Amino acid sequence: MKIKKIMITENSIYYLAGFLLIFLLKLFYRRADGADFLWILAPTAHWVTILTGIAFVCEPGTGYVNHSLKCIIAPSCSGLQFMSIVIALLIFSFIRHVRRKKLWTFLSVCFSFPYTVLVNGLRITLAVYIPLYFPGLTAYGSPLTPEKLHTLIGTAVYFAALLALFSLTSSIIIQRQNGRPRPAGLLQPLFWYLFIVLGLPLMNRAYQKGREQFTGYMLLTACGCLAVLALPLLCSLLKIFLQRHRFRTKSGSV
Repeated sequence: MKIKKIMITENSIYYLAGFLLIFLLKLFYRRADGADFLWILAPTAHWVTILTGIAFVCEPGTGYVNHSLKCIIAPSCSGLQFMSIVIALLIFSFIRHVRRKKLWTFLSVCFSFPYTVLVNGLRITLAVYIPLYFPGLTAYGSPLTPEKLHTLIGTAVYFAALLALFSLTSSIIIQRQNGRPRPAGLLQPLFWYLFIVLGLPLMNRAYQKGREQFTGYMLLTACGCLAVLALPLLCSLLKIFLQRHRFRTKSGSV
């Protein structure tokens, strides 16, 4: 207990800085208009164009638009929420494991921007092509609407990218610290994702504007996270099954 209190005290200023950054991003997202998002929408649109070949035109107040596909990269697609999650994960999960804490905090904020653009561009690309190549997913009578599919794709891509970042950062810190224990499991990225995506709206009662819509959004987000978490587990089970099958086949042949 004493060690934990000392660690919290030593890193309290960086935890406070993390909360302040998240708060400022949330405040910016609420109060900014379309033109204020160009700093993140422009590189995102350019990255999507590189990935897909689809050209986008900047329309002030709206975002980046492709009229032929009726595709809009609007301020709501900026990825600022994901950027907040990346900052929270890197600061709160790893600051106590590094020596140069000021540098780590600075690099965490700087890194969050290009990583958000990278991941958000991939998300938008999948959101464009999956409905085109699999129209049956949102066909008439399907439980999936285009909006629900869009939410599931976003959750899966963002959360998978968060898990990848957490695993990679953890492995780097292990190597530098000569095998010291890594930050615990997958609970931390799951916590920060759900806390910022669902927890904060619940705390400030933003859900009251549309309870049914927010409840559906919560369920879709939970399903998306569970699907991403289940994938490595299913791969591990499949690997074990194949190994046992090969062993039985070899034993039977002998």
